[in-house]
Amino acid sequence: MGATLPGIPDERLADNASAIVRYDWSLGELHTLTVRGDWRGQLQDATRISSNAVPSTGGELHTLGGGIMATLTSHVHGLINEARVYQSSDRQSTEPYLRAPDGRVTMAGILADGTQSVTNLQFGGNPSLPQETHARLLEASDEVSYVSNGGAHRVKLGGLINADRSTVGSIPNRYGTFSYNSLADFEANRPSQFTRTISGRDRLAGSNSAALYLGDAWRQSPRFQMVYGLRLEGTRFPTDPQFNPEVETLFGRRTDHSPSELHASPRLGFTYSMGAPGNAPALNAGNSPAASTGTPGTPAPAAEARAQGGGGQGGGGGFNASAWTFRGGVGEFRGKISSNLVATANDATGLLGGQSTLSCIGAAVPVPDWTAYLSDVSSIPTQCLDVAGGIPGVPLSGQRRNVTTFENGFSAPKVWRTSFGGSRRFFQRYNFSLDGSLAYGVHQTGAHDLNLDATPKFTLASEGGRPVFSAPTSIIPTTGATSITASRLHSEFGSVSELTSQLRSLSSQVTVSTGGVTLQGITLNGSYTFLRSRDQQNGYSAGGGGGFGGASTSGNPTVVQWGTSDLERRHSLLGTITFPASAWLDITAIGRYTAGQRYTPIVSGDVNGDGSRNDRAFIFNPGVTADSGVANGIARVIANAPSRTAECLRSQLGIVAGRNSCSAPWTPSLDIQLNLKPDAFGLARRLAIQLQLQNTLVGIDQLLHGDNLRGWGQPVFADRTLLYVRGFDPATQAFKYQVNEHFGTPSGANSAFRVPFQIGLQGRLTVGQDPARQQIGRMFGTGADGKPLSKEEWKTRLARVVPNPFQRTMQLDDSLKLALTVDQKARLNVLSEAIAVKADRIAEELADVLTSAGVAPDPSVIGARMQGKTQEARKVAEQSVADLQATLTAGQWSKLPDSVKTVPPDRGLGGFGGGDGGGGAGRGGFGGGGRPPG
Repeated sequence: MGATLPGIPDERLADNASAIVRYDWSLGELHTLTVRGDWRGQLQDATRISSNAVPSTGGELHTLGGGIMATLTSHVHGLINEARVYQSSDRQSTEPYLRAPDGRVTMAGILADGTQSVTNLQFGGNPSLPQETHARLLEASDEVSYVSNGGAHRVKLGGLINADRSTVGSIPNRYGTFSYNSLADFEANRPSQFTRTISGRDRLAGSNSAALYLGDAWRQSPRFQMVYGLRLEGTRFPTDPQFNPEVETLFGRRTDHSPSELHASPRLGFTYSMGAPGNAPALNAGNSPAASTGTPGTPAPAAEARAQGGGGQGGGGGFNASAWTFRGGVGEFRGKISSNLVATANDATGLLGGQSTLSCIGAAVPVPDWTAYLSDVSSIPTQCLDVAGGIPGVPLSGQRRNVTTFENGFSAPKVWRTSFGGSRRFFQRYNFSLDGSLAYGVHQTGAHDLNLDATPKFTLASEGGRPVFSAPTSIIPTTGATSITASRLHSEFGSVSELTSQLRSLSSQVTVSTGGVTLQGITLNGSYTFLRSRDQQNGYSAGGGGGFGGASTSGNPTVVQWGTSDLERRHSLLGTITFPASAWLDITAIGRYTAGQRYTPIVSGDVNGDGSRNDRAFIFNPGVTADSGVANGIARVIANAPSRTAECLRSQLGIVAGRNSCSAPWTPSLDIQLNLKPDAFGLARRLAIQLQLQNTLVGIDQLLHGDNLRGWGQPVFADRTLLYVRGFDPATQAFKYQVNEHFGTPSGANSAFRVPFQIGLQGRLTVGQDPARQQIGRMFGTGADGKPLSKEEWKTRLARVVPNPFQRTMQLDDSLKLALTVDQKARLNVLSEAIAVKADRIAEELADVLTSAGVAPDPSVIGARMQGKTQEARKVAEQSVADLQATLTAGQWSKLPDSVKTVPPDRGLGGFGGGDGGGGAGRGGFGGGGRPPG
């Protein structure tokens, strides 16, 4: 038919390139200017090709973009101010190999195992191509923070504004789709249906947004911290759609407005620790759902915690090993009104020149001339054939104008989130945590069709009374095809979609995790997550327009129903292990085992006649179904399908399938990463090489089995189509079906959407002063000659690793008028000598580790090796505080300063290797290096 091309690549190859340039300029002691530029580009061959399509249905993807950002950080009068401006531009174009209509052929065949498979094969052009998008963004923000005296409060006030604009040169189904009901019809060039979306202009999208936020991290005590704030944000759109008075007259809706909103979102989080107080709460508070009062996705309190002395990665927290830390919070999080929805409304106003739909069935379908279409796309039909007598109830004038509008009060989606969890350490080096969360979504985006005649014309008695909104006389008996025009209140219009924000969602999640560091420095972590997610949907897509997209429906598409969310993965296991093979090499493996995707048994065809091909399948009971072909087909599916698929069907016999009532098999995955930090040749770890092996199971599958893949590590996409419409019986008013006995069969090994095995190599060479290396130098220290400290020098520096509160108490006896008794002094002397022996032993063992670290130690490796001893040091220190309190009277204890009664956070006992921020001022040689508060 001339609908293919030679020279199409047989592999989907992609070339990616990116670059980042950054310049830091210190403008004196108070100001720092950072300028960063980024560039990215991609070329991809053979994109948009499905597993059941000929290669010529794809195209070539070209992406080019970049941006520039300037950040000015200032410290003035105890305030920290960060101002930022960012501008970017991205262009993406996808050119099809063929500019022609899409062709789809429903074909049945007998598989090797004797089962019957029915599927749609695709040829011709791609209904999603061509596509060209140009997006531009300009954003400016400013944030000022203030730390009170003593660090009890850190207040943040910030604001941002942004403007985004995009031009989308993409019209779904631009050149139309011819559907053939069988291979014989295809050979005879006799399509059963032709649909096409017609629009004469590109879609223009854009929005203007602004936000103002105020938050405070309040450290009420070493045990308790709160994070709270308020975020005010709003969105407006620069252009409104054109007014169509006809739509207002017929449907009572105006087309000339776009939504705008101003909304305030509160957030509150807390952390409370039981046990001897320390510095961990500040870090943990940042993990609460209400932690961020600034830009979404940036949990501000985590940075605050590190600045206030929070332990870093590998740290033991700020409480004794038997302490519990509880955290929680509640807050509202606002999404964003999609500018693409407004762009759709600008295009689909129902006016001449706007978007319209062409739907032809039966004898009204134009006879395809593929040779002519390939030569001149303007020859593709824009009207149905004018058949004598026509089809009852189906006007033959051709195009139907589409309309998309917004309901009054349309708003952005929002989610109320709350969480509560607890964690504790055990055996000094290990931790356990249990966290639960609940998210209630409101104002979720939905749609409904104002032009649907919601009064059923008849019902399908054999399918539990499923309503049909097209008259029996408008359905083609030989193919079962229906036209959207048969269910319209006003036939001059197609879909009149009103976008709404009335839907809800509810998700609950529980995560159990444990991990720690062995004596050999091996880091182990594992977690299990249970997720239950439900949401409301009806039978319309949020983008409107009907067609092939949108949520599924059991009958009446206007009915809103609760069901399992498309995004639910009910169970998930995650495990990581990091092995420090040497001082210059560590290896990390990340393994996941995730429950399969939920899916819905569907019908290939528009059964309820509402104009959308999104009907759920009726699960015919083989024991009572009159159609022997359907009965035998369903029986064979249940007998031969995987157990989870068979049970899904068996539990729904005699009813329409529930949304996402079936699930695909679990999916494993494995990633491996090698980090090399050589110290030889004078590199002093300035060169960092990272080797990434992504989707390692896929690579092992290819290595062992070649082209005969087993599907290891591949996500499983089950065949979701259970029934194919093959005709309609006007006498019994029932559709004729053919069962796809391949339904539910996993296709991880054969899917066109395979996850590739990837090898990535990254290198970074630091030239000049490196802030990270400067921090390491402050953490580990050097001798007077600039060389690493000796063991004895390390022991001297580590002498304070375990504080001696007994000696300090005796020194304060006179000044604080403690009036220590002779027995108390004797007891304090004994305790002081005992803790001095323990402190000396711990300091010597730590000094041994640090002395062997070399000239340029890796803090993560050394930190892992030292963690057991630092935890022991903290435990000894906390026990000494408890012994001191037991020795003194209540009156004497009350006179002691907090620096004696508590383990100070600036000892760094639980914060070794804290990263940026570290712990306190770095006294004792651990966890320091961070900028002190203020």
